[in-house]
Amino acid sequence: MKYIFMILHILMGVNVKAASTSTTTKLSTTMVQPSSKDEGLILFFLRKVPSSTYKHWSIGATSTISPPEITSNSAPIAGKNKIPTCDQLLANNPEEDWLFASLCSWSNSNYNGTLSSLDFSTIFEENGNENELNLTSINVTLYDGKFNLLDSIILVYNGVKDNGNSNANEAWWGGSIRNSLLYYKDSNLIFNENFKKDEIFREWAGYYILINLLGINPIRENPSQINDLLWAQKKANLDFTKPKKKEMYLDKSSFTPITILSKKQTSFINSNRYFSIINFNKTNSNYVELWDPTAGGNLGFFTINIEDLKNDVKWLFHLDWPRYYAIPRKV
Repeated sequence: MKYIFMILHILMGVNVKAASTSTTTKLSTTMVQPSSKDEGLILFFLRKVPSSTYKHWSIGATSTISPPEITSNSAPIAGKNKIPTCDQLLANNPEEDWLFASLCSWSNSNYNGTLSSLDFSTIFEENGNENELNLTSINVTLYDGKFNLLDSIILVYNGVKDNGNSNANEAWWGGSIRNSLLYYKDSNLIFNENFKKDEIFREWAGYYILINLLGINPIRENPSQINDLLWAQKKANLDFTKPKKKEMYLDKSSFTPITILSKKQTSFINSNRYFSIINFNKTNSNYVELWDPTAGGNLGFFTINIEDLKNDVKWLFHLDWPRYYAIPRKV
């Protein structure tokens, strides 16, 4: 049956969803919640610091990664190149997809901004023989729910390596930010020392986390209320010789974080899930690239038709652009 739908897609040029076709294989895990004694949580307060190939018939990531065995007590915070990327992340607890979709979109649009929250300069000051590619701890600085910069905290590799990282031997910034949020206990995100799980929270999680990560006003929008010209022109009207008439939303993922929450009933992507908007080439494609945090790593990337995506999205989360761009950016 799967191959029949694949052939139909190739012949007809459309996305087809087979009810019997398996999409993302969810990990069967239990949530490991750090306590106040967790080695990966706060040790002490510090000073404040500023802060693959794609298959167009695919409707989502088709498998999940299996994180490799952790082999040491230290690792690079964001790979050998010190660049935070989506493929370094994994929502091994699927209920935390809102967090890792947001981290992916943040690093994808501005990895330097992500690095500004991950400071290891004071680590070197206190331990002169620390290797920046062999870190045992890291300083993390985030914001509270009222846009206030919080005190930096130190997190230890051994306490954060098990959650949020696709391969903690190569990068562990995802786990560091995850545990920082658990320590800060912002009431928008946390209840009884755990991330909230109720339905109301889930529909606002993509909004709140942007405040905690960037300290900037976000917006939650219903794509059904967004004009097609602002989202992406309808396929029948696409004219790739006139890029100025293309979308005003999807392309912004190249310089600002954008995430989506899918509807409970969907036709093309998995339902009630958070995804990162990664890339949309408005001049030559009808497809947008997404990343699935529950698949994690490189396996999380997939593409979908821009119209199909809009039909399946319940909420779209992004920064309040008019507040931060006095002159609208031309896209």
